[in-house]
Amino acid sequence: MVNIGAIDYAMYAGGLPSVFRALELNEIYKTQDYEKFVHRLYKDIDAIIFQFQANPQKRNGDSEDRLTEEFVTNLNTLGYSASHDTSSGGHVDITVKLGLSDLSWIGEAKKDKEFREGFMQLCDRYKPASGNFNHNHAGMLLYFSGGADIITLKDRWEEKVKEFSEYEGIRTSACNLKGCTAFFSAHKHSVSGIDFNVRHMHVALHFDPTDRSGRATKARRKRKTAIAKTSKAPS
Repeated sequence: MVNIGAIDYAMYAGGLPSVFRALELNEIYKTQDYEKFVHRLYKDIDAIIFQFQANPQKRNGDSEDRLTEEFVTNLNTLGYSASHDTSSGGHVDITVKLGLSDLSWIGEAKKDKEFREGFMQLCDRYKPASGNFNHNHAGMLLYFSGGADIITLKDRWEEKVKEFSEYEGIRTSACNLKGCTAFFSAHKHSVSGIDFNVRHMHVALHFDPTDRSGRATKARRKRKTAIAKTSKAPS
């Protein structure tokens, strides 16, 4: 029997992306390369965003917590140690680590409102999950269930971020990962004194069909959501 390594197997199988990805994560774990960890994480988060956007009718009426919990579940499936609503200098929506290493990332999620409040919480109250201020990347997940198109909504939010005078030297820049609508902001962190880098990630959950069948589906989902909220209400 011939023994072959994981890379050889991946090539033999036609370059399975999952195998290469696992090898990449393992190498990041061994080298503790924080920048490569963040870059890999953002590619994986984008893949989850694309899944969400492929079927917006299934998630349009979901709550912010429900959407974030699904995000966290997907990240755990991809091999990260991710948790929802944990404490990191305050209650942070998402904490992501790579195994037992110190590599960590935190994120805040908001749906259709309170984006500014979420950004302020992320920047002012939360500390790196590892306690290492050189782990200076974080993220905002912005769920949009309607309104203008996602590019317009992204541009509007970026303009608002540029006007946040509370944060010294705040500026924004484009994200060049393929297919994403994200952008970055950076400013001097009030505690560490070094740049705090936030990736703003936009999730389009628009579902407003105009055909008869689509309208009926939307109406059914609205009724289900209303019933679910009523059943959870205190008696």
